[in-house]
Amino acid sequence: GTSTRWSRTPDAMKARKICEGCPALMECRNYALAYSGLAGIWGGMDYQERRVIQNTLGITPIFMMDTYDTRVPKGPLDEEVSFD
Repeated sequence: GTSTRWSRTPDAMKARKICEGCPALMECRNYALAYSGLAGIWGGMDYQERRVIQNTLGITPIFMMDTYDTRVPKGPLDEEVSFD
């Protein structure tokens, strides 16, 4: 949900309300500002709100999938598997 219209729906407003009382709000907000490619409400902010803050503070977000590790660690009976 990156549209302004979506970010004001009842579901989005419910997510924002949950964020208000979350003890991890600041950590979540910092994560959301550091990374791009996140959908929905993160740290109480939608995509457009995050972009405004990123631009204002000069933050160049990292695309979150660039840090995604597709390898599955070996289990006791398995070989390492890669989904690349």
